[in-house]
Amino acid sequence: MTEKRNKDIIMLIYLTVLTVIALVYGFMTIPNPSDQRKVRLDQQRVTDLGQLQYAIDDQYRLDQALPETINDIRDNSYSPSQSLIKTDPETGASYEYKMGTPMTYQLCATFTTDSEKEKMTADENNYSYASFKSKFPHGIGKKCFDFEVYPANNYPINGVWPSYTPVRGGAQMMDVPVGEKPASPPATKPAMAAPQQDN
Repeated sequence: MTEKRNKDIIMLIYLTVLTVIALVYGFMTIPNPSDQRKVRLDQQRVTDLGQLQYAIDDQYRLDQALPETINDIRDNSYSPSQSLIKTDPETGASYEYKMGTPMTYQLCATFTTDSEKEKMTADENNYSYASFKSKFPHGIGKKCFDFEVYPANNYPINGVWPSYTPVRGGAQMMDVPVGEKPASPPATKPAMAAPQQDN
């Protein structure tokens, strides 16, 4: 009788330990709702900066000049159906845009998480985040990102530098240089030797 009771006690202790381990593991793996919200907000900040960068670069190719202020950035060329978001999703403060040289600029935002420690996937309502994540790594706090713009005719295509003039509101005509190396002459089929006649 005593032996059976001891076995029951051991089994109860064993099950209790397993239950505690399961609970601890669950709390460790399930994200805290507050932390989830911070990650979502930072993902939105990255998406906003990415779309601003696209807009600035495309506007430069049209105007041949950087916008002077963030309010001068016009169209969302990355996602034309959406308006450009120029303010922080949490604080409502404007993102920071700084001109450097005539062809360089900075975009800055303040983050609340470290992107290297991010474990969550992107919000299904923020599908653009995956496109910008690698361009905007950040820690906690203010982070500025440096960018450089290029004239419209300074983008190589397959190693060749084309030139074209942006046309506002219309198509862009592009002249792509053709290689100078002449084409190789077509191979000719070797003539067959005439059959020899028997003497």
